[in-house]
Amino acid sequence: MGIKPFSSIMYVTPAWRKKFSQLDINERVIENPFIFQHLPKSINKKILDVGCCETILPIQLASLGFNVTGIDMRPYELTHPNFSFKKEDICQTQLKPNQFDVITCISTLEHIGLDTIYGKSDTKSSDKKALQKMLALLKPKGRLLLTVPVAKKYVQTDFMQIYTTQKLHSLLKDFKITQENYYIPSSSRSQWSPCLADHLPLPPNFGVITMVAVKA
Repeated sequence: MGIKPFSSIMYVTPAWRKKFSQLDINERVIENPFIFQHLPKSINKKILDVGCCETILPIQLASLGFNVTGIDMRPYELTHPNFSFKKEDICQTQLKPNQFDVITCISTLEHIGLDTIYGKSDTKSSDKKALQKMLALLKPKGRLLLTVPVAKKYVQTDFMQIYTTQKLHSLLKDFKITQENYYIPSSSRSQWSPCLADHLPLPPNFGVITMVAVKA
């Protein structure tokens, strides 16, 4: 569906658009408001966005006046005076510790350590090591804003991990979790609704969890 110029022609042709396209609201409708809801009140803060490619989030944050650093294994082409980019694996980063007030990690943790279209990780990279690095990079009392796919059972595929609440709590044991909320899509994926952990689906279906975790 993303092949140009075919996709451009398709979307301006009503009959083709109706035949070949389908409304699919992904978890960004939950994740983006979550991030903006938990931004610092003062713009004189440093934010690290982990896995910044394919999103304009770091540029949006920079446009609000925050000092933003993005990190990803792939190049990032967007620029802003308040934004700097590091082409690195978060697990191997040379960024100095105790410097960020907030770290955002949006639908990224589940891919770290895997060989996917988002890049081939070092064999020593893992979600656990990534979180350890993020903890070190945060200032004391700094916040991690995290979202990942979640279900009743843990599953790892070639593309991603689908977590359980228990596994996430284990991974975040060195943080203080101050908030977590769950959301699931409708069967048609045309809307998302809040839910309890007990109501999460079984894989391969999944919901999304939003978490605020603080460096003690």
